[in-house]
Amino acid sequence: FPTRRSSDLYGRLIEQTLSNARSNGIAAALTGPIVRGDLGTVQAHLQALRTNAPGSLEVYLAAARREIALAEERGVLAPDRAEALRASLAKPA
Repeated sequence: FPTRRSSDLYGRLIEQTLSNARSNGIAAALTGPIVRGDLGTVQAHLQALRTNAPGSLEVYLAAARREIALAEERGVLAPDRAEALRASLAKPA
């Protein structure tokens, strides 16, 4: 993606995400593979980061751990899925 096109695309996504968080609260605004308990997608993210952006891995792990906790508090993530996600985050690179 050219820089301008990327900022247009991702800028709108980020703005909408922030708007949802402001309107509904962070926990209620969460969406994505962790909230869905989608272990396969999270594992794919981890592999892609390890391969292509290892310097970003710790940020992803910290955000993922927090998102798991928020999804559990909201009652949308089953305990067994939360545990499976945590286990995948704990695996060494």
